[in-house]
Amino acid sequence: MENKLSMKASVVIVIGLIILAFWGRFNAMKNGTLEKPVPVVNSFEECAALYPVMESYPEQCNTPDGKHFTNPIQFIDGSQIEGAPVGGKEMADGIIKGKVASYVVLNGKAEVVAYSYEKWDEKERVEINPDGTFEMYIAEGAYYIMVEPGMEREKAEAIFIQKEQTITLDFAI
Repeated sequence: MENKLSMKASVVIVIGLIILAFWGRFNAMKNGTLEKPVPVVNSFEECAALYPVMESYPEQCNTPDGKHFTNPIQFIDGSQIEGAPVGGKEMADGIIKGKVASYVVLNGKAEVVAYSYEKWDEKERVEINPDGTFEMYIAEGAYYIMVEPGMEREKAEAIFIQKEQTITLDFAI
């Protein structure tokens, strides 16, 4: 009888320890003390091996710690899409004329897009000509101008168009 009692007590103790171990592990994960170490990523190839690649041109990959990588193999003729300079714009009476200096063909189509300054609503979109020039007729107002696809929003140029005014800009996007 004494043997059976000690056997039952030892089973209860073992089950209690197992429950305590699971409870401790659950609380450690819940509080963030048991986090997996994040691998260090320094290139697009490393990022693509660990994380999903966005279906864009060029391909892009983001890491959980906020790093952003772009596939360097998909740049054409050494011209990068991000940072492609746009220069020689003239704006007069609601017309924006310009040339994309480092024009690259993106799936056969690249466009200049005007977004409203306040809400980022798309107001006008024109295709870039094969020689890299574009011409956009737009109403008087304030806009952000971008080259799409591939240009980051932070690199958009703010433009204020008024009637009877000509503004010449030489900048790099």
